[in-house]
Amino acid sequence: QMAEAGAVAPSVAAPAVAAPAPAVAAPAPVVAAPEPEVIPEPPKVPEVKTYQPAKGFPNTNQTKHCYTQYVAYWRCVEAYGGDEAAAPCAKFKSVFTSMCPDSWKEKWDDQRDEGIFPTPYRQAKAPHH
Repeated sequence: QMAEAGAVAPSVAAPAVAAPAPAVAAPAPVVAAPEPEVIPEPPKVPEVKTYQPAKGFPNTNQTKHCYTQYVAYWRCVEAYGGDEAAAPCAKFKSVFTSMCPDSWKEKWDDQRDEGIFPTPYRQAKAPHH
């Protein structure tokens, strides 16, 4: 059958063309988080304590106090059988190491080693007759 003149032929719908899908970016490669920067701890500093002024030497030059504490430490060490780490001797050592100049301690140590340190505790005791 022919369509009447002036009649519009039914339109045939064109197949729907899908709109192009939005471009999907390729997934980014997985990158591990950088390691946190390791900050080294500062070195441990030993606690330093200053000696208390000696009541026996008020307002005077502390040289004699330094010497007496050095001698007291070594007498103590000798009394504890040569144990330089003996707890009762620690206070004497703390005092003389903080107040005596290193050069004095070294000189006195050398004199003790040579047996000529000028104090009776290091000298041999005279035999009793």
